[in-house]
Amino acid sequence: MFRIATLLVLLCVGYLTAEKPVVHLDSEKMVEILPQVIQCVAETGVNIEALEKLRLGVPGEIKDPNLPKFAHCAFLKTGYSHENGRAKVDKVLKLFPAGDYKAALKKHVQECDKDGKDPVDTTYQFLKCLYTKSPVIVRF
Repeated sequence: MFRIATLLVLLCVGYLTAEKPVVHLDSEKMVEILPQVIQCVAETGVNIEALEKLRLGVPGEIKDPNLPKFAHCAFLKTGYSHENGRAKVDKVLKLFPAGDYKAALKKHVQECDKDGKDPVDTTYQFLKCLYTKSPVIVRF
């Protein structure tokens, strides 16, 4: 039950900038990736407080060394990144419903998809960059 509660916290991830429109990701896709995300919570030992800060949209303020490992694990196991940590841009974009923001979102997803120090850092830097640059607030 705790793991499910942890996952629900994670699935409430959002970008908390008031002037940005809110979009809701496809619930069928979320249900599809849920088992892999739960597995990554268990495998990485990510702290619940870190997930809460992620939900609040402040990944840069998180001090849990397991959060980058969790992000990489979740992106990789759900098929949204390559082994090297780089995002599968087209697949990431398909998570989002149609809207006027899609062109800007695509630009930012592409800009944020760059190499880090290693695969874990690459995925985590992508996540932080997207939080900052996304033209929308995401609700799961």
